Amino acid sequence: MQRVNILFQYLSYKLFARHKHGHSIHSPLVYNMIKNVLNRYETKPVFNQIEELRKAYIRNGETISAGNYGAGSKRIRDRPVKIKDLIKTSAVSEKYGKMLHFFALWYQPGFIIELGTSLGISTAYLASAVPAAKISTIEGNAKLAAIACKNFQNLKLENIEQVTGIFETELPEILKTVSGKLMVFIDGDHRYERLISYYTRISQYQSECFMIFDDIRWSEEMHIAWKKIISDNKIRISVDLFFMGIAVTGINVKKQHFVIKY
Repeated sequence: MQRVNILFQYLSYKLFARHKHGHSIHSPLVYNMIKNVLNRYETKPVFNQIEELRKAYIRNGETISAGNYGAGSKRIRDRPVKIKDLIKTSAVSEKYGKMLHFFALWYQPGFIIELGTSLGISTAYLASAVPAAKISTIEGNAKLAAIACKNFQNLKLENIEQVTGIFETELPEILKTVSGKLMVFIDGDHRYERLISYYTRISQYQSECFMIFDDIRWSEEMHIAWKKIISDNKIRISVDLFFMGIAVTGINVKKQHFVIKY
């Protein structure tokens, strides 16, 4: 039933979402985001390096003890799992990895927080976009964090601070150290109550903040959480890309919501 519902939603999205080139978009911020993020297709050497890592993991026959980390996530839990299966289920795709990169490049945040490092694919896309920004990425599984650390070293990414622990404990501490424009990528817990809790913490940040939520239609409760978040008056701009959602706080504009074909 869930799969049928998702297919119906996707068909509706494709039919009725606004054009990805920004036609009829009257928000300057969203129009610029579409132009400078969603419609950027060029490649970079670092993209090839990141994707070579992904290919290497797909060929990897090793297993890792996944444990009960990231409960409510899309990842395989509670049993040993092959790394090649983990990279397929937990890592951001190449398309959306590039989107994250171009988003950070366009937005130029001073600080990026990522909830859910996994093997570090999305972290690498973000970190390579803004070397001057500090990135704090939180992962609950120490073994995964260690693998990600090696990946960051191989890619020569030096602006990443890895934090191993649970989001509820580590996120408030990281937020205390943040100043200036903030970007947050949330992809580590797909439970309604937890997602609302993370959003509530982040929305208290007083300066401008762009939040990107992965898998907003992964489950019914995830979609309900997304809709509740964007209904909050603190969210001034929200963008639905079907698989990912963007929400903006800390800016003085009329509250608007957009569904953009991507």
